[in-house]
Amino acid sequence: MKIIDCNLHVVEGNNVNNLVNLSINAIVKCLDEVAPRKKITLQSKWRDKEWFSEVIRQMVNLRDEIYL
Repeated sequence: MKIIDCNLHVVEGNNVNNLVNLSINAIVKCLDEVAPRKKITLQSKWRDKEWFSEVIRQMVNLRDEIYL
């Protein structure tokens, strides 16, 4: 948690909304460093398949998120 501590020392002010937003941004920045997002591309064998719709793609993404 030292990464978060380093980024939170700059959080100053008396506006609660501003403090919350700065804190969230610091946490997200730390998470991006530790576990960056990966872009996953659809395998070529699934491209241009009529049955592989947007709904199925969303369900696959949901399944993958739940699995993690």
